[in-house]
Amino acid sequence: MDGFLRQSTAITVKIGPFKDSGDGDADETALTLSQADIRLSKNGGNYAQKNESSSCTHDELGEYNCSLDTTDTNTLGILRLAVHESGALSVWHTWQVVTANFYDTMCSTDQFDVNVTNIEGSDATDQIRDAVVDDATRIDASQLNTHSAITAAGIVNEWETQSQADPTGFHVNVLEVNGTAQTANDNGADINAILVDTAEIGAAGAGLTAIPWNAAWDAEVQSEVNDALIANNLDHLCLTATASADMTTEVADNTIISRILAAGDTSAFVPSTDSLQNIRDELAVVDGNVDSVLTDTADMQPRVVAIEADTNELQGDWANGGRLDLIIDELTTQGDTNEGKIDTIDTNVDSILADTGTDGVVVAAASKTGYTLSNAGIDALFDRNSSLSISYEALIERTYEMVNNKMTVNETTGAVALRNIGDSADIATGNVASSSGTTTRAELSWP
Repeated sequence: MDGFLRQSTAITVKIGPFKDSGDGDADETALTLSQADIRLSKNGGNYAQKNESSSCTHDELGEYNCSLDTTDTNTLGILRLAVHESGALSVWHTWQVVTANFYDTMCSTDQFDVNVTNIEGSDATDQIRDAVVDDATRIDASQLNTHSAITAAGIVNEWETQSQADPTGFHVNVLEVNGTAQTANDNGADINAILVDTAEIGAAGAGLTAIPWNAAWDAEVQSEVNDALIANNLDHLCLTATASADMTTEVADNTIISRILAAGDTSAFVPSTDSLQNIRDELAVVDGNVDSVLTDTADMQPRVVAIEADTNELQGDWANGGRLDLIIDELTTQGDTNEGKIDTIDTNVDSILADTGTDGVVVAAASKTGYTLSNAGIDALFDRNSSLSISYEALIERTYEMVNNKMTVNETTGAVALRNIGDSADIATGNVASSSGTTTRAELSWP
């Protein structure tokens, strides 16, 4: 037990030391121990977080300052504190919460509050009253007039003075000794026997020091300790095998060991996979795999740096107003334009179908054999000018070239050039101008 705590009194206690859960030795000096991490059990009650809201602060050597408020210490009896923070071994402390009078008497200048209910087997009030009357066998009441004030210490001192002044007249009636009623002369014999039995204690207990160990005690002490170990299942740690792989019988759920082994459900612990030896073997495999990954990727860093350097200019090209951004804007504009031109082609085709009387006519598959346009007919169709004053053939070619071919934009001059399929010559030119945040592309010039 860690000591006494004063009931309903705020206090800061030391908790720890917190040790690393990996090696069990290194001090954990940077843990975050919040209110919810500090679990309290009051006099055997269920655990709950502490009421005081602050987090614990590290002092040194893995020991932390933990503040408890008056609610945390309001229950007399055993106060149990437990903490199991991630990365650290479990820590627990036990205090005895005592009354303010007991604590202040033991740890300060207060005195025990003692309530006397009987004196000489009778009501205490009556006995004290009788003790202060004029009686040859008791305190002379006239002697009390010499005191300016009656105090408990004064009464005791007066009692002692009177008893020494007249031992024959100072009597204490012992009614029982160890539960046995006393008759005349019993007390003296009993007291003499007590003096003989306790003579070896000596003055001020001098005879109680350096008591030699009695070898006959060994077996008894060992037997009691062994019984206590077995009663608490501690013999299964090093000597007695568990009944089965499921250790719930020996390690109850939600005990500290159960929480360490299997998060509180002991039956979930599987020795073949969860044992320290198995974990060690798995870590060895992981370590080997990490080494392999580090070896395989050792040359990736310089490659990534080179790629970043090679593509750094793309960051500016993709920005609003950059080269790639302007090209995409141009393609979007041309796509919208070409969509209108294709609509015009569709209108003209509908007109052709109406003019030839073939609109809606379905020709059987067997009757389509040999139905082809002559080269002259095809040429005439594609050579016919559209509403844009260019032939349909040229319109289709330009549409394809706009969508497919490479287009360059000069950042300095704003010149735009649409290249041919082989990227050997310009087939259309124009320019891009930017003014007040608006980028404008002029109409392309075709040869």
